[in-house]
Amino acid sequence: CVMAVRETLALLVMFPLNHIVGCVAITLMALCFGNWLGFYLFCLDVFRSVTLAYLTWIAFDKSPSNGGYRWCEKLGIQTYLRRGFWWKLAGAYFPISVTKTADLDSDKPHMFICHPHGIIGCAPMGVFGTDLADLSSLFPDMKIHLLGLKPIFRIPLFREFVLAHGHATPGKKTICNILQHQRSVALVVGGAAESLDAHPGTMKLTLKSRKGFVKLALQNKGTQLVPVITFGENELYTMVANPKGSVVRAVQDKLQKMFGFALPLFFGQFWLPLMPKRSPLKTYIGAPLSVPFIEAPSQQDIDKHHSAYLQALETLFQKHKQQAGFAKCKLEFV
Repeated sequence: CVMAVRETLALLVMFPLNHIVGCVAITLMALCFGNWLGFYLFCLDVFRSVTLAYLTWIAFDKSPSNGGYRWCEKLGIQTYLRRGFWWKLAGAYFPISVTKTADLDSDKPHMFICHPHGIIGCAPMGVFGTDLADLSSLFPDMKIHLLGLKPIFRIPLFREFVLAHGHATPGKKTICNILQHQRSVALVVGGAAESLDAHPGTMKLTLKSRKGFVKLALQNKGTQLVPVITFGENELYTMVANPKGSVVRAVQDKLQKMFGFALPLFFGQFWLPLMPKRSPLKTYIGAPLSVPFIEAPSQQDIDKHHSAYLQALETLFQKHKQQAGFAKCKLEFV
């Protein structure tokens, strides 16, 4: 019971949504009450001026497209943060486990394609954004950068936290830059649209029209595609029913197209709706798919290798769903 309380408190402290809210609040206080705070810090308007200078720095900083702060990596800060005991304690709340189904060549760049997105994507954040599941012991000497939404890297203070962990934005330029330096990326291609289908007991993946990742793999020599499936991600929250054609879904789709992110109606723990439920997250990392180097791939080339990827993902899902406790779950591509 004591351990359960510790794990819950650890997740509560480390949960990204809580960090985001706190960082935004601190920034607004600095801008609105800079003079008052400055009086007690003996710096008056300087405090607010520094805040404005920092916001300007955010607008021009290129670190998000370079795979985070490289100086943190060189100084060992990134490794320290990713392997922190606080992450392992927070991860034990679910808990999160990872199974490697094949060896990967650390000398080659890889694109870990994670499924499903879920409401927030707790498994990708835990497995690839930190080392709470001991991924570094499964794939030693491999540098993996988790890619997140661009707006995340505009949030003051919070961006420093994720950049220090080696996270990056999901743009084409960023991915190519990382892959060409023989590093790997982890991304959730289903994105915001997929989060609207994150109902417990289902595995509906927005993937039929998502082919950009295949094109990028073809254009970057030596890159291998690695399917990653997590069972339990959609069980972390209960979603309000939003079938296609309903008013709720129509509004959600409209907002998603306007702002680039979805607004699913969900709740987790009854005492704190944003807090996910305790549900085991079981992640399986599949065998790599080698693709040829094609500088200017045709649509036929992209479709061919996209179909091969879907088949590999289907195989990974079917092979492990019973072991993960989801024997009745069906995989659906939309």
